[in-house]
Amino acid sequence: MTRDRRPMLLAGAGVIPLLVLAVLGGAGMRVMPSYLAAWLFVLSVPLGALLLVGLLEAFAGEASPLLPPLRALLPLMPVAALLGLPVLLLSGTLYDPSAWPAAGIGREWFAHTPFSLRMVVFLLIWSALALQFSVPPRLGGRRVAAGLGFGLTLVTGTLAAYDWVMAVEPGIASSEFGLLVLAGAMLSALSVAALLACLVDPPASYGFAGPLLILLALWMFLHFSQFLVIWSANEPHEASWYLHRIDGLGAACLWLAVLLLLAAPVLRLPAIRPAARRRLIAAIAGLALLVRLLESFWLITPSFRGHFTLSAADLLAAAGLIALVVGVHLAGWLPALGRRRLVRA
Repeated sequence: MTRDRRPMLLAGAGVIPLLVLAVLGGAGMRVMPSYLAAWLFVLSVPLGALLLVGLLEAFAGEASPLLPPLRALLPLMPVAALLGLPVLLLSGTLYDPSAWPAAGIGREWFAHTPFSLRMVVFLLIWSALALQFSVPPRLGGRRVAAGLGFGLTLVTGTLAAYDWVMAVEPGIASSEFGLLVLAGAMLSALSVAALLACLVDPPASYGFAGPLLILLALWMFLHFSQFLVIWSANEPHEASWYLHRIDGLGAACLWLAVLLLLAAPVLRLPAIRPAARRRLIAAIAGLALLVRLLESFWLITPSFRGHFTLSAADLLAAAGLIALVVGVHLAGWLPALGRRRLVRA
């Protein structure tokens, strides 16, 4: 078996769990919440990379060593967007406009046609920006364009977080929910980029220690502050959102996230040898990805099950989508698109 064929075989293997998931859905099992959660996790990697690349190019320029591995993730955005087609077609099984009060704009906002149009627009905008920023800028940089792209992604990403995540259970209304979801997306992207750097360019991976710690702290702070505000408000319909997620495996996931945050500061200890630091960065990044994957299901599936647990449909959706996207990425033809665009320019 040649090296070039293995990534595509991995991508093909990812199709098998998705076909099984489709068969189970056709047999009457409710599989779309599992697919939505897995898709949101996969989408979070190029979306978070787009935010980070825009932020770094706008304020740090080309001097940041984080940019190359983050740019390598951007061509995955069109693939992730295409994988959202089942969510677009079957959104009626996930989102119920009638669950919103008749007096507000919720029912009109989440009606099928406006919801579908917004989803298509968001994914098209992100795909166009991702392909544009997947290659380094010409001489002189593009700080203004990067800043504008970051702002546009931030606004549309916040709206998408309300549309695709918060709307599965309309009982909660949090003004920081969009920032929480986008912080998780940036953590996913930075973790994947750190793992890529550890494999491809080990010396460059050392620069990920500080940003990983900062993003972990920000992500956990947003989670804690949202919980504190909602729980202290003592509104039953909002508190039930957390009760659904604390029950079952929710407590175990909480302790895993706390353990991750407590372990992350080890990355900044000066006495650690370079080889050991690289292994620690890879371990923290891998654990962060695991926690983010669990968080994605934690945000979505309890709204349909009343508690947090992992089902066979969850495992099939996650395994299928991750294998498919990783296989396509490792095959190399997506980054090659970016190189051809650069040559033509």
